[in-house]
Amino acid sequence: MVLFFAVPMGNRSERRRRANRRFILHTTNAILTLQPDAMRGARTHGAEEHMDISYDTLKGGAKLFGVDLDTLGLLGGVDGTAYAYTQAGRQYVLKFAPVPGERVPGLRAKLDFASYLGANGVSVARPRASASGALIETLPFPGPRGQVYAVTASERAMGRNAFEAREWNDELFTQWGRLIGQMHRLTKSYDEVRPWPDGLIGDWEGEHYSFAHSCEDEAVRARWFALADVLRSYTTDRDSYGLVHNDPHPFNFTVSREQGALRLTLFDFDVCLYHWFMTDIGIALFHALWAQRIDGHSAEVFAARFMERFARGYEAENRLDGTWWQRLPVFVKYRQILLYMVFSHEWEQPNADQARQLRDWHNSIVNDFPVVNMN
Repeated sequence: MVLFFAVPMGNRSERRRRANRRFILHTTNAILTLQPDAMRGARTHGAEEHMDISYDTLKGGAKLFGVDLDTLGLLGGVDGTAYAYTQAGRQYVLKFAPVPGERVPGLRAKLDFASYLGANGVSVARPRASASGALIETLPFPGPRGQVYAVTASERAMGRNAFEAREWNDELFTQWGRLIGQMHRLTKSYDEVRPWPDGLIGDWEGEHYSFAHSCEDEAVRARWFALADVLRSYTTDRDSYGLVHNDPHPFNFTVSREQGALRLTLFDFDVCLYHWFMTDIGIALFHALWAQRIDGHSAEVFAARFMERFARGYEAENRLDGTWWQRLPVFVKYRQILLYMVFSHEWEQPNADQARQLRDWHNSIVNDFPVVNMN
């Protein structure tokens, strides 16, 4: 099969860039991932760069979750701030993030999904309820009207990212597939037990519309809309479509060894939504190839090896009809276009490597070039 890698860009005014920046970065999980063991070495956001939280807010949040204020240790963040703490020998993260008040119910629903997965054996950084039993609490935010601090707690994802841990290998690829397959198997039953109403978490159409609205490059927009037409032709049955993580890249899980066995712990469900299961798989393949930094025949060889191991792990937990595996290039293409739009915002003054990456992606998108070929 042919795997397509592409992404869009357009010249934006400074005003448009600033208006879209917060949405774009949040949607792609670039700034609300406050699990420092995964971020360290991969991003520049650390304890030295964070949003200041007042003493009263910090004290109030700690009280809501039954945490001793003196035990909190600053981790960092950009659009929020996270603190580490320990209770009963276990490590947790307390997070303060300013959000529009109307977003709180949706965030609560996403935390419930993560909690459901964790309760059913998926290795995730499980949300921790407050003293009142809530997965999310709110506090006043001294900023734009209508915003509040969303205060949450979760288990701390222990370990390191795969690159720091030097675990970029076949075993990791298999376990990565197994983790996503396990999640997809469980999501098939989640709608039968979820406590929140329909529509509280959005779907891929909303994501697609938001990015289309932010893109001013007409050639890229045309490719983005054409891809949506393809997706709308697909069925949305429970065996192929449901609530997915939507961002399971290598910096959204940590890697550790437990009695010699490799363990991946997934976190950050901020952008989970209803999408085809294949989108999580396309994200994994896209980021694996990007991390590998290879091209040509080497990319083809690596992609074949990666997918063989990944699919072996995935199908040990969840089976997909062969037709869906043949559609994998469509979802890899979706990811690349989306990330191109993200980084054309994020890299406002790109260095030489970033500028080259954006040019290559843009050329690939508008000309519909395949990035890697796989048989």
